[in-house]
Amino acid sequence: MRLNETEMVKLLPAWMQEDGSDKGIATGCDIISRDAYARLKLLSRWDKIDQLSDAELDEMAWELNIQWYDSTAPIAAKQAVIRNSDRVYAKLGTPTPWSRSWPTTSAPARSGSGISTAGSRITSRC
Repeated sequence: MRLNETEMVKLLPAWMQEDGSDKGIATGCDIISRDAYARLKLLSRWDKIDQLSDAELDEMAWELNIQWYDSTAPIAAKQAVIRNSDRVYAKLGTPTPWSRSWPTTSAPARSGSGISTAGSRITSRC
């Protein structure tokens, strides 16, 4: 029996096959199992990255929307980029100390606020 070909209604005992709610639950289980099978099929592709051809790696990079992927790179580099893409996407957009969006310790002085900055020291007028 294959996960994508199961028909739970046929597996129900005869006395349960007549009940509409049992049929509905069995049909729902079929839909869920087919969806799970489709997602598991994609995971098996991740396991075989080392066996994929150049064209398959290019297609996979396109499907994953890897913007820094170079289709002219050697196959080992392509495999490494795809393999590490989820780690890069996890950090993409996260502020770092060397990025402009990192919060600073001193706020810029605003006119009329009574607060001025001198380096990292904040002083206020009394």
